[in-house]
Amino acid sequence: MVLTFLSLILLSILPDLYIWRKYTRGTNVISSFCVFLPTLLTGVALLLFMAGRSSICMQAFFILLTCFFIPKVVFLIFDALSLLAAWLLRKKWKRRIYLPVALALIVFAAQVFGVAFGTHILKRNEIEIPVKNLPATFDGYRIVQISDLHLGTYNGHTGFLEKVVRRINEERADLIVFTGDLVNINSTEVHPYAAILAQLNARDGVVAVLGNHDYCIYNARQSELEKKYHFSQIIAFEKECGWQVLRNEHLAVSRNGQRLYIAGAENNGRPPHPALADLSKTLKGVPQNAAVVLLSHDPYHWAREVSRNKQVDLTLSGHTHAWQLRFGNISPAALTMPHWAGLYSEGGSRLYVSTGIGGSVPYRLGAWPAYDIITLRKE
Repeated sequence: MVLTFLSLILLSILPDLYIWRKYTRGTNVISSFCVFLPTLLTGVALLLFMAGRSSICMQAFFILLTCFFIPKVVFLIFDALSLLAAWLLRKKWKRRIYLPVALALIVFAAQVFGVAFGTHILKRNEIEIPVKNLPATFDGYRIVQISDLHLGTYNGHTGFLEKVVRRINEERADLIVFTGDLVNINSTEVHPYAAILAQLNARDGVVAVLGNHDYCIYNARQSELEKKYHFSQIIAFEKECGWQVLRNEHLAVSRNGQRLYIAGAENNGRPPHPALADLSKTLKGVPQNAAVVLLSHDPYHWAREVSRNKQVDLTLSGHTHAWQLRFGNISPAALTMPHWAGLYSEGGSRLYVSTGIGGSVPYRLGAWPAYDIITLRKE
């Protein structure tokens, strides 16, 4: 991860050098210094993060990179295109700097909005999904899916999470499911939010599975013993909130003598993320023709294994956040994740991917924080 961050710092210098060479070299020292100042501050934030592993320093690094590097790249691209057009068209095209500057400022404003306000714009997604073998009494069964809270990113501020819990409770759902990533790094992040999350309620309770961050494996400064302690504290916290944590196991919800099975697998993702799911163990004892809804944090698990399992009708996942950047049906997440948001189907199996509430960094643009209302329908 650190190597990736250092590479981003080096890349950030390239647009700075271009702007300095074309526009501020030979002017006063202050102008040239201002060109390089954002990258300098970004580098300082990275060094502080590497030295102390402070999540605030990591967030500052990302905010500076997002708000300054991306607009500079936009300026560089359009200024270079303007220069190319002027060279190709000779006197027919008079080069102007106004358009590249205007576009860079628009991108800058959008990025600042995503940092300052985007993480608190709560949306509600609603979808009906047909489920094979769904008993008639469960036709219309409403599930609220919450995913990827990443509590450490809120730095102890509770207002937004209080709003999330209030809005979800107002739905009066049959069941609430949490599809993983409660924290960023360790269990201490949950302390300010314990009383708030304990207020979540639904007719059939709250069911949770673990996300890759919940295993508390991403702090290189912690010993294996410390990581195991924080992991155990995450599970203990969720149980204290009254949530039923499913770790390669299932439960049955009964109505009028009929049953809907809610199964929960441990995280199963690409390296370096944990791959601990055991689908056979998770479904052991579930009747062959039963209706099954599987909770599995990473949609990679569905693509790798679940979609070919005839017992699982619907899988609910999170993990992607749509990279916290989305314009309609377009997101950079699609470059690396074939299943990054919404409903997918393969054969008789369906996958629904929530883009979640939070994120490891305080930024969302287009991919606003959202919870999902999933109504099951008899197929």
